[in-house]
Amino acid sequence: MYDGRRIETEGKVGDSLLDVVVNNDLDIDGYGACEGTVTCSTYLAYGLTDTSRLGCQVTLTKDLDGLVVKVPETVNDARS
Repeated sequence: MYDGRRIETEGKVGDSLLDVVVNNDLDIDGYGACEGTVTCSTYLAYGLTDTSRLGCQVTLTKDLDGLVVKVPETVNDARS
């Protein structure tokens, strides 16, 4: 989490990170605000790195078991 909290959860192979947040009712402020419509866009996201990805675009595989995800400090939705 951007505030330093760690949340452990599980997802199914084939789920997106957004699915994991929604399906497990995780309280991550603003995460998934665009509901996977990609209106948050990589061009408007803050704190991007070379490994930054949109959560709705990351599909879980067995190789991602143990994945640690950092979320940005702020939310930017192009619709607002």
